[in-house]
Amino acid sequence: YTGFHVACLKPIEKLTKSQLLYYCACIAANRYRYSYGRQANRTLKNILVPSPNEIPHYIEQSDLGRFDGFSNSVINDFPSRLETNKWVEFELSELFNIVRGDSVYLKNCQQGLHPYVSASSSNNGITSYIDRWNHEGNKITVSYDGSIGEVFYQASRFFASEKIAVLEPNLKFLPKFRIEHGLFICALLKMEKFRYNYGRKWSVETRLKSTKLLLPVDANGKPDCVYMEQYIKTLPYSSQLE
Repeated sequence: YTGFHVACLKPIEKLTKSQLLYYCACIAANRYRYSYGRQANRTLKNILVPSPNEIPHYIEQSDLGRFDGFSNSVINDFPSRLETNKWVEFELSELFNIVRGDSVYLKNCQQGLHPYVSASSSNNGITSYIDRWNHEGNKITVSYDGSIGEVFYQASRFFASEKIAVLEPNLKFLPKFRIEHGLFICALLKMEKFRYNYGRKWSVETRLKSTKLLLPVDANGKPDCVYMEQYIKTLPYSSQLE
């Protein structure tokens, strides 16, 4: 079932899945021609694309099966519904040591292997790869300027720019912190994004440190890291986190 503004394209001659994906890319390459004020409803049929005999040979050589199973979850029998009525509120400064990133001119850096994390809303906040780093991995980055409120988990060593706050886990509350915990908390932090904008920034010393998160707790009243990890492992693609 499709909505009113969706066109279904049925191939006139039989095409393989690889060829259909190729045509998806060809059509998407024409996206720049259209906007809300210039829709493609009447002119879609006039877009020029290669004929089937012009499809490059490498298209059929693509191994589409290499992604089979990527969407699997690790755990299938854990309750998928979050019961938050017994969760407890924690200030972010209790859970993390929050530090600012550093200022550096990219023109003074060499291309390297370490992600440069800036105030970007895409690609995990990574805008370049350079030859230096200022933080170990297994941290959370929050943009408090620029694209305010963008939150990402960083798995490996990275360089945080001056508009980034780095959240270093307090092992008293988050022992054995790992990617599942980071992704769980990232999701909660992103729900706070609506409170901030360019005129009301998520300032590090005040608003960010005092931000409160509801978390599941264990019998000792501390964040339930086991619960968070198991929940993340129930989600699609969790099999790819290791």
